[in-house]
Amino acid sequence: MEVKIEEELPKLNWLTRIAMMLGLGMSSHAARAAKTPQERDEEFEKLIRDRIPAECRGGDVLPLVFYPDPILRKESAMVTTFDSDFTQLVRSMGTTMYLCGGVGLSAIQVGVPLRVFVTDLRDLALQGESKFRVFVNPVIMSASEPVSMVEGCLSMPNIREPIVRPSEIRVRAQNEQGKVFETELSGWPARVFLHELEHLDGEIFIDHLSQLARRMVDKKVAKLRRSVKLDEINGKRRAAARAQKGRGR
Repeated sequence: MEVKIEEELPKLNWLTRIAMMLGLGMSSHAARAAKTPQERDEEFEKLIRDRIPAECRGGDVLPLVFYPDPILRKESAMVTTFDSDFTQLVRSMGTTMYLCGGVGLSAIQVGVPLRVFVTDLRDLALQGESKFRVFVNPVIMSASEPVSMVEGCLSMPNIREPIVRPSEIRVRAQNEQGKVFETELSGWPARVFLHELEHLDGEIFIDHLSQLARRMVDKKVAKLRRSVKLDEINGKRRAAARAQKGRGR
């Protein structure tokens, strides 16, 4: 059966909701705790209405894979089948990306080792209507000189580091129906594309850092895992996904 996001999200454990809201710039934990359950539900439902564009509605909420889960180091396979199941995967990836406050999400970050990622191609300010885009089997055709800019990752909540990447690229990919296209990206959209492309090869943005910077990041991640209990959240979200499949989805 088709599970609508508007029907399924209010059933999620609040701890899971907090994990999904990390990095959204929402109210602090103390402020959330002071709100009634009804107020928190209303805030969360408003988040859904404001963040999920029409083309992603009807998608499922997929469990994110958090660093240092070894699946993030797995190289993804080429997409060769463009059927209804693949379309639903793409829609659900978009739903999950927007709900988590991201601008890019690769399939491997939801445990699916396929060469596909979704993005929002607006500039860094994210003003105006969403620009949802799907890149299947993407490749870089040309790239400009690199520049440095701070990045983050949905698989590493609250970690931000400066990374050097090309500021302009020309790429070739397929859309969710398998149609080949080429496009030029510059600025923030180019950076998002390159960040997600690395995920498909089993790489993570912190691989660009020095050993000292990596050690500092690992300490931050360990502290975050203790305070937010990402392993527990991950387990609950995976269990919920298995339960949904068991109900005949």
